[in-house]
Amino acid sequence: MERRVQRVRKAISPIGDSMPDWKILCDLSTKMGYPMGYQSPAEIMEEIVSLVPFYAGVSYSNLEKGGIQWPSKNGGKKRFSPVEYKGPAEQPDTQYPYGSYKRVSLPLRNRDHDEESHGISKGLS
Repeated sequence: MERRVQRVRKAISPIGDSMPDWKILCDLSTKMGYPMGYQSPAEIMEEIVSLVPFYAGVSYSNLEKGGIQWPSKNGGKKRFSPVEYKGPAEQPDTQYPYGSYKRVSLPLRNRDHDEESHGISKGLS
């Protein structure tokens, strides 16, 4: 793994009454009773850095330069620590039959997106 922290840029500007994702999440959080009055993604990154030791030394301006590799030189060396697995606090039951599962993203190769791998008929593609 490369261990790179990088910024993901928007593909297009919001259209009409639409808003950037970070703003939608802030508004939703506020409506749910947890005010998030951020004015920019840079402010969000500042809070992440202040709360998550893993991001020590990271700044939004560093990410503008193509990202950085952690551990950041400013953050010092980091150590991995083993942790004991704990299962979910709640299990699905008859009242709430659905569980929450973490989705794992794996690198995709070009062949994963062709018609043959998805069984798409040539006439429909």
